[in-house]
Order: sequence, then C-alpha cells, then structure tokens
Amino acid sequence: MGWARVDDGFHDHPKVDELSLAAVGLWTLCLTWAHRHRRTALLQGHITEARVRKLAGKQATNLATELMASGLWESGDGGYLIHDFEDYLPRERDLEERREAGKK
Repeated sequence: MGWARVDDGFHDHPKVDELSLAAVGLWTLCLTWAHRHRRTALLQGHITEARVRKLAGKQATNLATELMASGLWESGDGGYLIHDFEDYLPRERDLEERREAGKK
C-alpha cells in the first residue's frame, strides 16, 4: 500500500481556506487516486474528467472549477492536473532508504 502526503497545515492553507467541504473531499479522493496510478500515468498528477464525474457526479464541473480557481488544480489534457503533484512524490532514494531500514 502506498501513501499520499497531505501537510498537517492543509486546513489552514490560503488555497484551501475558502473551499467547500465537497471540493476538499474531491481533491483528497483525486490525490489518492493519482498516487495509486502514478506508475502507469502518462502525466503525473493527471485526473481525467471521467474520474471527476464518477467521484463528484452532478457537482463535478462546479467542484473542478472551484479547485482550479483556488490553484489546487490546473487544466490539462482532457482533465485536470494536481498542482505541484510531482514535487511531493517520494524520491527513489527515499524508497530505498525505507527498504533498508525495514530490513534492519
């Protein structure tokens, strides 16, 4: 099982402060989905419009617009990109260090 990183100050961040709970929920679900599929994704942090519709239903367009207006998402290639997604991916070195620590 992998992990997606969310800062413990996320709730106080200016980009998040004015978001609806539904938008925060959609962002969180999409973040975990993007992490789960990061090894097979053509574009890191990409969320398709179909995935957003599946998760958000009739609210998909409004919530996506809200997330883009906040700067947490960007428009990209038939869907959306999670802003700075690649900046927070674990580095290969970190994974190796954890494996070695686990062996000890």
